[in-house]
Amino acid sequence: MKKYYEEVDILKGIAIILVIIGHAIIVFPINLLEIEWCNNLYTFIYISHMPLFFLISGFCYSYKNYLKEYLTKKIQRILIPYLIFSFIDLLPRILLTQFVNRPMNAIDGIKRIFLEGGEYWFLYSLFCIFLFMPLIYKYIIKSRKKYCKYILLLFIILIDLINLPEIFLIEKTIYFYKYFIIGCIIKEEFERTIKIKDILAKYKFLIIAISFAIMCFYIIFINEIENYYIVQIMISIIGCLFWYEIGNIIKLLNGFKKLVKTCGKYSLQLYLLNGYFLTFARMIIVNVCNINNAIIIILFNSLFCILLPILLIDKVFMKFKITRILTGCNGISDRNNN
Repeated sequence: MKKYYEEVDILKGIAIILVIIGHAIIVFPINLLEIEWCNNLYTFIYISHMPLFFLISGFCYSYKNYLKEYLTKKIQRILIPYLIFSFIDLLPRILLTQFVNRPMNAIDGIKRIFLEGGEYWFLYSLFCIFLFMPLIYKYIIKSRKKYCKYILLLFIILIDLINLPEIFLIEKTIYFYKYFIIGCIIKEEFERTIKIKDILAKYKFLIIAISFAIMCFYIIFINEIENYYIVQIMISIIGCLFWYEIGNIIKLLNGFKKLVKTCGKYSLQLYLLNGYFLTFARMIIVNVCNINNAIIIILFNSLFCILLPILLIDKVFMKFKITRILTGCNGISDRNNN
């Protein structure tokens, strides 16, 4: 049985909440990114929210030499929901072009799903990573020669400097693959010396203050430094550390902790449903209520896309076998709410 880390559930919850808030800063039918503070908030979120997702995935990764069972689980958990929701997403882009901000024809849509990652590119990239991880995990990550995994990380960073093809999402997958490997490395070192956890908890407020200041500095001078590759990596890792420490604070807030852990428990399903609920949310708040206040729009969109999907997942998706399969709910543990 895998060792349980409460921090993982909380970080998954933080990561998906960041995704939802990032999407809540809409560009259609009103472009909130034209507002300076909205654009800064968007940049602050995007510094580290996807690296955090890949890092968590690497931290949670394991393989036990059962290739058929391993592939079956990954197909059920990732590939099937990816295909189902990608094709559902494609329909309104073809048929209801007046209600979506990225309409397209059927040919282009199918091409995007199979060759470019579609709207759910995270699942596409993650599945590609999982396909090649068993050998890497067995012979490099778990190698007794500790330097092997660091050489692998350096190799991936150097490969990422090359102009890679975008087909099959190769370029984006390699870009985020390093964070997946960093997650694997952290897991190995984390289990060897638990003192790291105690140190991070002890100095959490100092780490939060310093990392927040660094990320704000990055946002202020982003035009001058965003093209420096190493700086991007460092800022993303600092951002992940920032959210880890925020998670340590959330652990002390019982009520809010339960909500965040529930979001972590249903992070895949919230990711899959976000686009659909956001479409309704922005229509209600902007088109129906005629509200253009950015704070109200972002708050409404975020709460609408968190609370209602959780209710749907809990009361519908988790209750029926077919919906559990189609939405990747199989294997979800109830311990997240403990």
